[in-house]
Amino acid sequence: MKPARKARGKIIVDLPALIREAKLSEDREAYRTLEACSSYRLGVVARIGSDGQEAVLLELLLLPGGREVDIESMEKKIAAIRRLQESGYDISNEEDGSISCEMAVTASDLGETYGKVSDILAKLYDEGCR
Repeated sequence: MKPARKARGKIIVDLPALIREAKLSEDREAYRTLEACSSYRLGVVARIGSDGQEAVLLELLLLPGGREVDIESMEKKIAAIRRLQESGYDISNEEDGSISCEMAVTASDLGETYGKVSDILAKLYDEGCR
């Protein structure tokens, strides 16, 4: 799996190749990571529906914390979820305790949408996840 690259503030993701990869995969999905750290993973997903419909999504996966309750971490997650939900993201819980925030994007709006989410994360997290 090739990672996405960033150049001059734009994301370089070969969406046609990502969609081809999704079509060939058993679970009909392919993923490229844009940013990752201990608190979250941000990436692009290509998904093929049961009807053959292609979808490209920007996905923020807020990762579960450790065994101890970390109120500050929970507050950051809630703040991110609120901002993304207000922007129209679909929010769901994953089986592993992660929280998935997804929005369908087109090739032309991927960079701008990524920039907005990246800005939200930069204001909340100081982990240097770039």
